[in-house]
Amino acid sequence: MSTDVSYPGVKAVATAIGQVLNRAKIPNLLFGWTALAVILVDFGFPDIDFIIPDKEVSHAIKALTKAGYKLCTSPDCSERDEDRGAHLGKALNRFHPVPAAHFHISAAAGPGYVLSLLKKDDIIPHLPNLKLGLPERKEYEHLTLSNDPRLPPRAEGGPSGPWYRLDPVRVLLARTLTEALLLLRCRHIDTRPALDNLWCDMLWEIMKANLLITGFSHEFDHPPKGYLYLFWRNYIIATRIADTTPENSVARKQKSDAEVRQFRAYLIADGKDPSDKYSWLRKKTGNYA
Repeated sequence: MSTDVSYPGVKAVATAIGQVLNRAKIPNLLFGWTALAVILVDFGFPDIDFIIPDKEVSHAIKALTKAGYKLCTSPDCSERDEDRGAHLGKALNRFHPVPAAHFHISAAAGPGYVLSLLKKDDIIPHLPNLKLGLPERKEYEHLTLSNDPRLPPRAEGGPSGPWYRLDPVRVLLARTLTEALLLLRCRHIDTRPALDNLWCDMLWEIMKANLLITGFSHEFDHPPKGYLYLFWRNYIIATRIADTTPENSVARKQKSDAEVRQFRAYLIADGKDPSDKYSWLRKKTGNYA
């Protein structure tokens, strides 16, 4: 299903969706591959994922419907499965979290875009509640805006660069996104293979860009903190392979899986069961090295 609302590019449609949610007083945060495009590498995927508070899903559907977007209700839509289909092969966006609601949006050219609404507590339960408006000073520790001039500049094969001349959209910093992906891998590694593949692929793209190890690409971002920094350091050491042949891809996944399972065991021993999304909020008492 497609709407009559069309845009010339993913940045424009993501910005428009963010503004619809803002006008409806629904806190929101850009996530997924389009968020990664802002800070790291732009693959040009048509997927637009917004994280919103769990209780705001029905409100968001009403606001978007009123703005001209049509909710997809097809029971056969591939968006209702974590694996969009074998026909996509090894495409990085083959796997995705099944959204609480999704919309198909037409484009000026091409197949169009997919807008997915994700519940906050399914993706980033460990982060503070989402808010509206410009980020407060404390919030800049984990997020920024899509038009922040401090973001890496646009580069061929790299990030999209700041979204100048467009209304701002909230987006996680590379450090915070990395932390979220590491925790998601711990939760899904042996229970949700499609999602685990997605989080693994996103982490690998971050590693390939060499944003981490000694620091991030820009002065306002930093590596993960505390025991997550140690986990990320060990994860990099375990998976860094010079070339990217298919054979090494398999070995890389196996090595990263081993590191994730080891860290998962540490979390469980420390009273943080990865299957319980709220357990991340408990105070850490043990040590990880």
